[in-house]
Amino acid sequence: MKFLFILFFISNVAFATQVETNTNNIVKQYLMIEKLKNDNKQLLGQYQVLKNQLQDLEKKINELAISIVLKKSTSKKQQLKIIQNPLYQKAKKALNNLKYKEAIKLFKEHLTKKPNNIDATYYWLAKSYLYANNKKEANIILKKIIDNYPNSRFYNKAKKQLNSK
Repeated sequence: MKFLFILFFISNVAFATQVETNTNNIVKQYLMIEKLKNDNKQLLGQYQVLKNQLQDLEKKINELAISIVLKKSTSKKQQLKIIQNPLYQKAKKALNNLKYKEAIKLFKEHLTKKPNNIDATYYWLAKSYLYANNKKEANIILKKIIDNYPNSRFYNKAKKQLNSK
């Protein structure tokens, strides 16, 4: 009987040791999972910050590109007239702020006023349609520039844009 008791005691000690080892492993795995969750939260936060920075940079690049095209393709006198036109400026601001539907609406409204810079307005309207993923309307406007304004500073750009489709 003593032998059985010793055998029972030894097997319980071995079982308890195995349970303790398994418990320790589970605790270690749990702590590792919690650390990974924390790391994941930090990475998601960093990702969001980088995503926002990328959007800001894309917006600035778009604004610079539009500004460069406008400066290169418009004479100083025409730039002054355009700058003095508040509706045109609102439309350009909407375009620069990636509010394409608003820009389209404002450029169309500007066209009803028979502006001096009708070719520029058509060009930026076409660009607004392109940025809004409405290539069909953009192409119609670009063709209008090519057909009706062959001497325009936007003629070659419209032609190039239309041919790149």
